Amino acid sequence: MKAQRVLQPILNALTFCTGQSTLLLYCDLILKDEDGSRPRRALWFHKSEALNHFNLREGLAEEVQKLLDSKLESDIALCWHRYAVQRDLTLDRFVFQWLAFESVAGQTPVNRPCENCGHVFTHQAADRVSAFRMLRAVDPNITEKEFKRDVWGRDRNGVFHGSKYPSPEHLRRLNELTPKLRKACENETSRRVGLEDRQRPMGETHTHFYLTQFIQWNTDKIDRQFAADFPADAVAKEFTGREVGAAWMSLPSDQFTTLNFPKDAEGW
Repeated sequence: MKAQRVLQPILNALTFCTGQSTLLLYCDLILKDEDGSRPRRALWFHKSEALNHFNLREGLAEEVQKLLDSKLESDIALCWHRYAVQRDLTLDRFVFQWLAFESVAGQTPVNRPCENCGHVFTHQAADRVSAFRMLRAVDPNITEKEFKRDVWGRDRNGVFHGSKYPSPEHLRRLNELTPKLRKACENETSRRVGLEDRQRPMGETHTHFYLTQFIQWNTDKIDRQFAADFPADAVAKEFTGREVGAAWMSLPSDQFTTLNFPKDAEGW
């Protein structure tokens, strides 16, 4: 979290100048300053993924058909609801889930008198009373004051008005709020259509697998703080390209040694 104060502005500037996202999803390699040492150590990471499938059971097919036959006025809410499922990042998922939440809650007329002539103008705005009712059905402990101040004011307005920096603390809060918004949308939609009130799973298009290895090798750049000759190709050849869960045997590499992190990382 402390690093974010320095790292985020750098990434923002890099993205502006290069047009690249520079979004840090995971690390590939972590090196330490070991100037003067021939043996070097590093944490090496590898990410892989597998496509997920799902079965459309008879009961689910009937539920889908019932939802289609209902011709909901808030059909756009189902679109945003689907977009939220397809997003991996906390901020992205919150944005689309909130759009669904606000769409399901609907709108209400708001009357505002003119300050000069007194004529009353009417416009449509988000129905915060309905939104609070929906969320409180999921989170009975939330008060109306907390909803207006924190959920609508800090979370919703902070994101959609762009007035709040996405700090780790704020992202953690949004990550906890989004499932409640999703459940509120599901409950209200099910009530209107007459669907079974049940817990609907949060599907993922892919399953992600993360592999971490603690590697030691001998560098030819002893005078360098961070040795750039990490044997990346040899390590990748040893640990990638196999099916998840596969077991294999191989001769020790002459380019690196695999260490036991809990034991060998002490003092590193």
